Amino acid sequence: MGAEEKKGPLAVVAEQLAKPVYKDVGQGAAREVGKSLAVVGSFVRLAVRPMQSFALAGHLAFDWLDDALRKKFEGVPEEKIIEPRANVAGPLMLAAGFTSEDQPELRELYAQLLATAMHADTRDAAHPAFVETVRQLSPDEALLLEHLRLESKNFAIQETWENDHCIDGDSIPVQFQALCERAGVSNTSLSYVYLENLMRLGILREALYTEGRYLPAGHNRHGTYEASIANGGTRIVEIGEFGERFMAACVCTVTRKPTC
Repeated sequence: MGAEEKKGPLAVVAEQLAKPVYKDVGQGAAREVGKSLAVVGSFVRLAVRPMQSFALAGHLAFDWLDDALRKKFEGVPEEKIIEPRANVAGPLMLAAGFTSEDQPELRELYAQLLATAMHADTRDAAHPAFVETVRQLSPDEALLLEHLRLESKNFAIQETWENDHCIDGDSIPVQFQALCERAGVSNTSLSYVYLENLMRLGILREALYTEGRYLPAGHNRHGTYEASIANGGTRIVEIGEFGERFMAACVCTVTRKPTC
């Protein structure tokens, strides 16, 4: 069997990435990259090469990412596996290098985003902002997003309030904490922090509908009361457009195609 026949899909991607390396770092460095291709045949190892001028880059291990990509691209036609855009792949690998073995939830988000960026049918869905979004998530929040994608495509929690008091069911923080418990997060006491962070990042969004209700004067067992206005409304927390696109690109489920 010839060398061409032994090449896996990731080796093909690596060769695609090698082309700009030849132009940018000169013939000598390019020869070294070629050696890496022959020995390793790995997209991830090749992509790290241009970053080795950073002292830290030499200490980053990406075997886990390489393994994850191989699994995600198993059975995918070779022509569908393409070079990811540098403004996604470069920052992603630098950020992914700061994850550890006890953070598989975050590693899965990075791996899925890179797989999305490397598939011809989904590359445009891998927005550069998604890398920074993953970087600002905790493992619990990553687990929660996976649960949300599995639980419902139309996730929303709401509360109805009047004069600063919830008058219909549990408040949103209480409902969100229950959601965290169902998702199996490790620290439910931080559920409100997770809620605020997911809204800050734009994954979740808040909609507020207010109204004033006229209350006429009257009398009850406590005495007579004057006419007044009761201020109230409904607050809804749901997955926003940014969040939908982020989860489609980064959160893998058993039904995701073609890279899951």
